[in-house]
Amino acid sequence: MDRKYLQDHISEELWNKAKIEIGKHGQQIGNDNIIFNNSIGVTFQQGRYIGLSLKRVHVINSSFKQCLFDKCAATGSEFKNTKFIDCQIQDSNFQYTNFTNSEFVNQIPDVINMLGCNLCDSNFTKTIFKDIKMQASSFSQSVFANSIIDSCEISSCTLEGASFNGAKLSNMILTNLNVEYADFCNTSFDNVYLPLMQLPYTFGGMNYYFNNDGIKLRSFENQIYRDLSKAEYDKLLFYLKVYFQKTQQYFPLANIHLYEKEKEKFHECIMLGIQLACFNKNLRDVKHLVKLIKLSEWYDAVQLRSLYFKIIDFLQLNMEDPVYLQEVKSHFGEIYSLLGQQKEEDIIVRFVIEDNETKELTLANKLTNNLIKEIANSKCDIAWKNINISKNSPLDIAISFICERPELLVACIGVIGTWLFGALQLKQGRKNNKQNQNLKGNNIIIDSNNEIKIDNRKTINITNITIYCQGNIITNKNEIDNFINNINNQLKN
Repeated sequence: MDRKYLQDHISEELWNKAKIEIGKHGQQIGNDNIIFNNSIGVTFQQGRYIGLSLKRVHVINSSFKQCLFDKCAATGSEFKNTKFIDCQIQDSNFQYTNFTNSEFVNQIPDVINMLGCNLCDSNFTKTIFKDIKMQASSFSQSVFANSIIDSCEISSCTLEGASFNGAKLSNMILTNLNVEYADFCNTSFDNVYLPLMQLPYTFGGMNYYFNNDGIKLRSFENQIYRDLSKAEYDKLLFYLKVYFQKTQQYFPLANIHLYEKEKEKFHECIMLGIQLACFNKNLRDVKHLVKLIKLSEWYDAVQLRSLYFKIIDFLQLNMEDPVYLQEVKSHFGEIYSLLGQQKEEDIIVRFVIEDNETKELTLANKLTNNLIKEIANSKCDIAWKNINISKNSPLDIAISFICERPELLVACIGVIGTWLFGALQLKQGRKNNKQNQNLKGNNIIIDSNNEIKIDNRKTINITNITIYCQGNIITNKNEIDNFINNINNQLKN
């Protein structure tokens, strides 16, 4: 690659001219991260940072003392081994930020340290929080592994899906926040109040509560708060199960049966929950139920693999729905990784399509859907496990398939190869056919102008077809035939 263009020096005069011309359109260019960027061992005292763009800054071994961050955008930044002492962060976005080995400490009464902030998907591994006050902020999907959180006031916040593996939580009342799907496995608690109704919605919370004394629950009986004893909560579980069953909340219901070691009821709840979530095309709920299955340790590899195919059947896939496709991209890879591992009989198909009319993702979704339906109709016990479609043109599509029965691998490869390479052969053969008629095959139409169409309107070209299987890379029909012959010979021997 010729990099001379990227290495050309941008003069100060040209740089200033660019800022002026872009600024004429009301656009601000540049990043205020020059204030902090690449700071190592620096102390920032009483700084007021208001409305700044601090994206992707890198701060290491530094300190912020009594500093204010107001309406700042610091997405994807890094504050490693850094102390925040008596600081305030409000109305700011610190999503995807790395705070590993850092420390948040507050010594000023009546100061809210984090207010109205987005800290989702951030990394607080081995981070210390001491006497910090947090309000109306989101920490969804953030990681607090091996962190220490002590005597903090957290209210109207969400910790949904956050991970606290190896963390130590102490002296806190967390009853006024969302902890659903939080992972409390291998977490230690000391005098921590959790929401009564949400305890069955956590991973590991139920087991810890009944086997240790660190988690406490509150009753609000007759408008008065009081501690709920374990015996009282154990008795209440019966009515909680009635409530969750009536409202079809199968995750907490299954979680209670997991604590009670009722395997059959647990499995029934899991399957009903997965079936309902698939019907609603809610793969997020499917993912959480599958994670609960793994936590139970009641299923072997064969059962997990079989469950994967049941989920495929429940979903009744329609990849033409862009909203549904986004659900698949967001969650299905994790579902597969929880239920199984990459095996030699798995197949990866990759190809590129060029849409000469619209260059929209709709065509890619429809083409992918046609391939999936074709394979489903083949009865080869094959299902897809992951789909990636680029957003650029031409569209690069990669589909991963899993073959449940290795002995049917040959048939699976044959179906995929016939569908993809057959379309190209059909198009090539049409060039020598002078009759003015359409040729049809494999849900694709080759019209009289030698163009591949779907629904007789979308014009496409399929290129760069590659199939990966058992260490083989297949790029044409002859290689398909050779692969099938080799597999058949191996089976004979």
